[in-house]
Amino acid sequence: MDNEQRQINLPTETFIRLIESVANIYNRKLDSGVIMGYWVALHDIAEDVLTEGVRRSICDCQWMPVPATLRNYALQYRMERRRPVIQYKPKQKMNQEKFRCYVRDFFPQHRFKDEQNASSYTQRRTDIADW
Repeated sequence: MDNEQRQINLPTETFIRLIESVANIYNRKLDSGVIMGYWVALHDIAEDVLTEGVRRSICDCQWMPVPATLRNYALQYRMERRRPVIQYKPKQKMNQEKFRCYVRDFFPQHRFKDEQNASSYTQRRTDIADW
């Protein structure tokens, strides 16, 4: 086995410092076996993504997170970072009555403040359906 291949399989200094800092926060002692266990689970995640995952887990976890928890936080962050921002631009301007009917379709229990009774909604719904 040559040196390049061996270095790929060993944890980086940044990774070791990151895991040791997490252990210090939770007052845990680490040995090389525990660090290797974390490395096996997390070696394929970029350092910046893993650092953000560690930050989020420190904010949320009461006890020291296991490798799977750190991995989930890191991958969740990576997905959020890659998710495109989609802006909805309607083709035509929607009037208030039509908007209320769309809201009713998805949230039938919702009542607007200025509505007096459910029958007025039913009447408006049939009027808009005739458009």
